[in-house]
Amino acid sequence: FLSAWALSSERRHHLAARRSAGTTRVWCWAPGFIYPDRQDVAGIAEVTGFKAHRVNLPSAEVTPTKEGRKQGILTPFGPRASIRPLFAVQARPEETWATYTDGSAAVAVRRHRRGEGAVGTESSAGAAAGGMDTDAGWDVFVGTPRLTPELLRAVAKLARVRVFTEANGPVWAAEGYVAIQAHAPGPITVDVGQAV
Repeated sequence: FLSAWALSSERRHHLAARRSAGTTRVWCWAPGFIYPDRQDVAGIAEVTGFKAHRVNLPSAEVTPTKEGRKQGILTPFGPRASIRPLFAVQARPEETWATYTDGSAAVAVRRHRRGEGAVGTESSAGAAAGGMDTDAGWDVFVGTPRLTPELLRAVAKLARVRVFTEANGPVWAAEGYVAIQAHAPGPITVDVGQAV
């Protein structure tokens, strides 16, 4: 959800109650922070299940953790500028894919089951390998206001969505067609799921 910052009470309830089986939801920057009558950091937990707090840092750039590097997130990302407000969440080390300069969790993942909040303690690395509860899904909190190809591929793999290429270009796939925008000369390897 790229712009779920300001939500009515009805929309908040709908998002919290309608967690579908196997769904992965990506929450960007300040989901649920703005109520119709106020701003409140508690709204982030209400919508996402992640307990959040404000951080006041000179940069919103984040660094991948060991868990994040296992997922293929290898380089720091995010604006090298102060962003206000900026939020971190409470997350266990195995749930944290990237941290701010103060060590707080900037990108975190957590399992959920249909209609419930966070569950289980399995790491995202174990989930990507298979054997997960098919009724479970994932919530991903991204506090820094930037999504990168590495992060999106990692989330897609976590959600068990086909990753057509490891190249850093936009991919459009629908109705039997795949289009990839190349950002550099040379070949791109494409996985369409079968020999062609």
